[in-house]
Amino acid sequence: MAIPVIEIFESIQGEGKNQGVLAVFLRLAFCNLRCSFCDSKYTYENPSFEWKDPEEIFENIKNSKAKNLVITGGEPLLWQKDLIPLIKRVKKFIEIETNATIVPVSGFDRYINQYNVSPKLSNSGEEVTKRLNFNSLRWFAKNKKSVFKYVIDKEQDIKEVFEQMKKINIKKEKIYLMPCADTREKLEEKSKIVVNLCRKYGFNYSDRLQIRLGLP
Repeated sequence: MAIPVIEIFESIQGEGKNQGVLAVFLRLAFCNLRCSFCDSKYTYENPSFEWKDPEEIFENIKNSKAKNLVITGGEPLLWQKDLIPLIKRVKKFIEIETNATIVPVSGFDRYINQYNVSPKLSNSGEEVTKRLNFNSLRWFAKNKKSVFKYVIDKEQDIKEVFEQMKKINIKKEKIYLMPCADTREKLEEKSKIVVNLCRKYGFNYSDRLQIRLGLP
């Protein structure tokens, strides 16, 4: 049993509900989507990774000062069964970053504290049949541990957010809108659009501190 690890590092959670919190990040290789705005294409385009067993990973993170473990990718749920021996031992608040196309198995879900669910809109450039699995989205919408994070590029994107809210019954208080940006300049520009949408419709705002502050 081995897991393809891109990197393990400490940083500040830059996005979503827990932004600003110190965390240790476990970034895994490979993804089942190819989003145009992806900021971690290196996880699936000729990725440089090491196959590590859960015990080795545990030894690398157990002494971290961070109380949160963020498992990200790529798409970490591709490796959920292999991750179980690790997450059942980790005494941290465990967050999973996911594109919501894969349903977690019960043996995995029991150890997770929070799902950072990021369904992809049409602005991702990905085919709708690949980016939206409504059975999976409904599972996350019903799970009390889920929060939703939508990448917003233009004001019109909010229409798709409302469509998904209605179709899979997502509560507004669980939704965060986040600017589509990969530079500080774009973040400044797009954040104004997103903040206005949050104020107009009552959504939460998520910044991207890793871009704003130059964090890993």
